[in-house]
Amino acid sequence: MSDLIIPAAHRAGRNAVTMELLESGSGVACLALYSVKNGVLLGRRSLQTPPAHIDADGALRLLPDADAVDLFTASGQATWGALLSRAGDVVAEGTVTDSVGDGAFLLAGAAGTQVYAGGRVELVTPAVLG
Repeated sequence: MSDLIIPAAHRAGRNAVTMELLESGSGVACLALYSVKNGVLLGRRSLQTPPAHIDADGALRLLPDADAVDLFTASGQATWGALLSRAGDVVAEGTVTDSVGDGAFLLAGAAGTQVYAGGRVELVTPAVLG
C-alpha cells in the first residue's frame, strides 16, 4: 500500500478542523494517558489555550500548559493516549511511546513508558500530529 501525500495547505485545513474540535467546550483540552485503550487512566497533560498551533507544513503542534503541574494519578505502563477536547470528547487517539519511539504521543524524560503515581506528566515538546 502506498502513502497518500497531501500538500501543506490541505493538511493545514484538515488540522484547522481538529483545532476547532479541541477548542469546543468550556474545560481544559488535554492528553489523557492510559494503560491500554479503554484501560486505566494513569494521568493527563493539560494543554494551553489555544491547545495547539498549525505550523508552516500544516502539522498540528500540541502546546502543553507550562503553568500546569500535571501528576500521574496511578502507576503503570502508559501505552495509549487520547487527545481530549475542552468538552472531554476524544478528538484523536493512538499509541504512547518514550521519546525515542514512534508512537503518536511521546513521553519525555523516560526510558520506556513505565510511569508512577505522583510523577510529573511530561510530553516531548513539541508534540506534532497529522
